[in-house]
Amino acid sequence: MGDRVIRNGTQMPMDPQGMDPRGIDLQELDSRPFALLLCGTDESGEDDWVAFGGVARCKENGLFLERGRGQSDFEIRPEWYDRIRSIDGEVKEILNGADYVLSLSVGNLEDDPNGTYLPTGLKWPQSGDPVSPRSAD
Repeated sequence: MGDRVIRNGTQMPMDPQGMDPRGIDLQELDSRPFALLLCGTDESGEDDWVAFGGVARCKENGLFLERGRGQSDFEIRPEWYDRIRSIDGEVKEILNGADYVLSLSVGNLEDDPNGTYLPTGLKWPQSGDPVSPRSAD
């Protein structure tokens, strides 16, 4: 499937105490298991999704998903903070033990002639990839 991109939004600054303007305590997320759930469609138009797991890390310039194993960190943009949800039970098991999840819609780069999407740097796994949960083919 290749590179995926996320629709662009407006950046919102954090205050010096690590609180997002909407009141989310970023320090509560720091060092916690975190999943980024990307939802889109496959080549045949069917719903498809992938979860990228890691650990949430607060850094001086914001919140990041630290993916490990030599993979680049993914910036969790401030305009997405209000979409972060805590999870438990069956969903937690499906998302490999993550305590929090951020769900975002994605599209193919070719579908964005106006440049309204943000590049993610994430690669959609091939069907059957055992590392990331996916919808059934």
